[in-house]
Amino acid sequence: MIRPITHKYGIRSLRLVARPTNGRIRQPSHVFLTTVLFSILVASSLMAERIPIDGYAAIVNDRVITLSEVLAFVQPVEKKLRMVYNGRILKDKLDEAFQDAINALIENKLILEEFETEEIGIPDQLIDSHITQIVQERFDNNKSEFTKALKEDRISLSQWREQVRDRLIIMLLRRREILDKIDVSPTSSRQTYETNKEKYQIPEKAHVRMIVVQKGKNKEEIEVKRKEAKRIRRQLAEGKDFGTLAKSVSEGSKASSGGDWGWINPMNLRKKLAQAITTVPISQISDIIDMGNEFYIIKVEARKSAGITPFEDVRDAIEQTLKSGQEDHLYRDWIDGLKKKHYVKVF
Repeated sequence: MIRPITHKYGIRSLRLVARPTNGRIRQPSHVFLTTVLFSILVASSLMAERIPIDGYAAIVNDRVITLSEVLAFVQPVEKKLRMVYNGRILKDKLDEAFQDAINALIENKLILEEFETEEIGIPDQLIDSHITQIVQERFDNNKSEFTKALKEDRISLSQWREQVRDRLIIMLLRRREILDKIDVSPTSSRQTYETNKEKYQIPEKAHVRMIVVQKGKNKEEIEVKRKEAKRIRRQLAEGKDFGTLAKSVSEGSKASSGGDWGWINPMNLRKKLAQAITTVPISQISDIIDMGNEFYIIKVEARKSAGITPFEDVRDAIEQTLKSGQEDHLYRDWIDGLKKKHYVKVF
């Protein structure tokens, strides 16, 4: 699902149709020049075969959602998609983003329609206060810069004020219908923890150092390297410091740090290494471990036993997950009810 896009004025653009006085549907009275150019660009590339340059994308009662509006909504996502994908995959991702945008805009229009049926108002003082806050935060209280930005986007102050009003309506109704109804009890959090304890298991970990000796390419080189590994192992047994020796003789990637691999889960390593790490006594040196193209010598500095993360350490994360689940469920039920109540047509 596409998340709301924050506009430089502090809100997402919602170009809505004025309610008609003669029973006819009116298209939006303004379309930004940048929106039109973007529409042409996208329509002439990957979306060309399915999306005309402009027209109706959907209608909610008598509110029109134009293709230009949808494409403007998709624009930030489209830029990110082009950085990651190309070809057919990019086209499929763009199509998916386009459909998500239509759905998001339809849902916004449904919320606005529901607000009008309730015949309640939103105080002008609240709108003015929000506008003042936006100008302060986004434009450092510079009204001339704010006015300049409106002109660049070819939108009047009254039109933008209407967008602020719509955004506030959506926020207020979402709070009333969803956020204020979310209730996660301590009992439900604890039950979720107990039911899913496997998710909070902490595997055994070991602080490990390793010296790696590359075997070579033929039997003669392998034999030479084996003798070298034995010599290193003997020096360690005689008390040579593991870290100091690793810096000078190890051919592994951690040689410069004294062969220190830090805290690792042995089960993430190859079987022979894992077995050695879990069995060699702490502070002792392992035998030479023959591993394919290398010889290994390891030292376990310390171990942490396997266990389970305490409930107190994950309670906040569990509560947030439960709240998000409730929010999604409440929102979908609300929107499904609005779709049954209001006329929606997708072209």
